[in-house]
Amino acid sequence: MGGAGPFTVRYAQYKGHPDVAVRLGYQRKDDRITAFPGWLGTQQTWHGRAELTSRLDTAPGECIRGVMEHRDRTYVTEWHCS
Repeated sequence: MGGAGPFTVRYAQYKGHPDVAVRLGYQRKDDRITAFPGWLGTQQTWHGRAELTSRLDTAPGECIRGVMEHRDRTYVTEWHCS
């Protein structure tokens, strides 16, 4: 946080579930605003796992979290802040 680097969003299913397509991305916030999600792409799970990575540049004091969308439902991770 507070610089450029890789950011990975990962989704893991419970065993025995069929493979599904999930949309993976991130969301940022600072002390003024919470931004709309930035999408990295859509990926089909393979053996219960989907993962996408991108290089992001974050400012000091900025927070970021992972976002996943599946069947018109959105899921988010905890905020990670610098």
